[in-house]
Amino acid sequence: MSEPVDEIVSIPKATAMSVTSGTVTGLFVMGLFYTAYFARSILIPITMALILSQVLAPLMRLLSKRMRIPVPISASVVVIGLVVAFGFSVIALSKPASEWMDTLPSVIAELERKLRPIGGTMKDVQETARQVEAMTDTAKEPGRDKPLTVVVRGPSIAEMFLGQTMVFSVGVSVMVALLLFLLAAGDSVLRQAVTIAPNFNEKKRVVEIARETEGEISRYLASISVINIVVGILVGCAMWTLGMPNPSLWGAMAGLFNFVPFIGGLASLVIITLVSIVTFDSTWETALPPLAYLVIHLLEGQIVTPLVVSRRLLLNPIAILLSLIVWTWMWGVAGTLLAVPILAIFKIICDRVDGLSPIATLLSHQRPAVAPVIEKTQP
Repeated sequence: MSEPVDEIVSIPKATAMSVTSGTVTGLFVMGLFYTAYFARSILIPITMALILSQVLAPLMRLLSKRMRIPVPISASVVVIGLVVAFGFSVIALSKPASEWMDTLPSVIAELERKLRPIGGTMKDVQETARQVEAMTDTAKEPGRDKPLTVVVRGPSIAEMFLGQTMVFSVGVSVMVALLLFLLAAGDSVLRQAVTIAPNFNEKKRVVEIARETEGEISRYLASISVINIVVGILVGCAMWTLGMPNPSLWGAMAGLFNFVPFIGGLASLVIITLVSIVTFDSTWETALPPLAYLVIHLLEGQIVTPLVVSRRLLLNPIAILLSLIVWTWMWGVAGTLLAVPILAIFKIICDRVDGLSPIATLLSHQRPAVAPVIEKTQP
């Protein structure tokens, strides 16, 4: 006698609960990304302030505990020093950047002249396409009125610039103010989080996650920052030695772009190559600046960074690329710069939470040795 259909197709209760839990988790993650996208104007400065507070926490501990400087004064000194350093960097680079922008029209004209043999073929193709389009246009019917053209006026360049400047200024102000309060708060936020934990083991876990996240991310970002500063200095020296104009500008660009894996190095290489094409006439002189940058970039990426950065924080390249795509789409340039730090913090948290350890394994650069799980059986 055959079994009833209901018993055959029935779904176990555990499976149904796991499906429901997965669905709820997926909706929750989608809601987080939705909120992050539409609230980016306020979440970007908040995220930057949180990450900087983690990076600067060891310095704060040095000033407040070892040097006995009161926490509010230490926080003020650190934030003011950070703002002064940033302002000094902007002022130092503003002159070569403005000079380069002034010469940009002539640079573009020179670049077009030198690339004309390559662009001539494309121009012929475009001209042929226009002729074919003109031949296929239907003749206008007699007595038909000329179609009305509606021109929609968008914001002018000045209006867009002022608007973006205002948004940037507000974001920087929010970030600086929040960073000051976070540093001045010290461990008070951690103490409040510990009081919320239900038992001693959970309290201990909260402290361990906070301390390890703070230590690992501060060491990671400090190491990456030092490496990128050295890369910028080496690139600037190499460009100066090879006779490139505004070598400090290209060194600063290379150091800043190097915070963005893959995309930053490629962008720096393209820009340096174009500037070299405009600057030099001979093929050998033109090839030297991009070749020098490529050598520095490869040495940094293949030798220096793997040796300096902790092996636990070496991230999976696929995870880095996906993080860059997602955060750049949501937050633009700021998301591009924050993608890797956010991914590193997420991996550190996954390392400490038992239920998220498989995600940490997927995000790791080194694939663990996996024993074969499928064995051949004798028939």
